[in-house]
Amino acid sequence: MKTLSLVIIAFSLIGQLSFAQTKTYKIDPKRARVEFKISHLGVLTVNGVFTEFDGEVVLKGGKVSMLKGRVYVKSINTNEDARDKILLSEPYLDENTYPIIHYQSSTIDKASKMIRGELTIKNEKRSIEMSCEILDNQIDITTRISRKDFNLDFGAMNGLIGDSIEIKIQLAI
Repeated sequence: MKTLSLVIIAFSLIGQLSFAQTKTYKIDPKRARVEFKISHLGVLTVNGVFTEFDGEVVLKGGKVSMLKGRVYVKSINTNEDARDKILLSEPYLDENTYPIIHYQSSTIDKASKMIRGELTIKNEKRSIEMSCEILDNQIDITTRISRKDFNLDFGAMNGLIGDSIEIKIQLAI
């Protein structure tokens, strides 16, 4: 009877340990998406994506516990080649000088589903908050940033382009 009790306790502990298991996932660009939206002329919206990125997501007990990533600026795509070429130039994203956008989470509030961390664009590092939702095998992350916080000053076009950039990230796990 004592042996049976120990076996039952051991199986319960194994079940609890596997539930709290930590898993690290590499971000697969074929199964993920990085999108953005920004207003133009106050009435139009420019939608775009970055097609090249990588990173890691760590899940612990089914919840996000760490997120880091890199987005390669050269992969911007707004479905208009001329606009993409302009966005890659200086003073815009300046891909030759700043080829990578970096993100590293610092804290994750599981109750509010908020991820806090550091986003670096054009060597400007800022703390940002992102909301996070896990749906089946997908993580949806959204945030808004001010382009001016990241030194994205567009010269003569500055007044025609909105300051708020909406960012949406979808990751399959």
